[in-house]
Amino acid sequence: MSVSVKIPTPLRSLTKGKAEISVEAATVAEALQEVGAEFEGFSDKVFDQDGQLRRFINIYVNKDNIKDRDDLATQIKVGDTISILPSIAGGWE
Repeated sequence: MSVSVKIPTPLRSLTKGKAEISVEAATVAEALQEVGAEFEGFSDKVFDQDGQLRRFINIYVNKDNIKDRDDLATQIKVGDTISILPSIAGGWE
């Protein structure tokens, strides 16, 4: 299933400047893992050492926060858009 992952400006240096990446995945976790497999360093910025989302990152599928759904297990379908949004108070190191 092809979905679009929107990359925020602070992570674009890791994705060779790409603002949007298409991946084949059935869940949010799979989609983010696909991006991480393609772009070195991406996963380290998005996930902590336990494989959980870093606390300052919010992920939306279309307009829904995954925290209000099934978190990383949230199912996605063809045409969905996953948006990665860093919290205002947080940030990447």
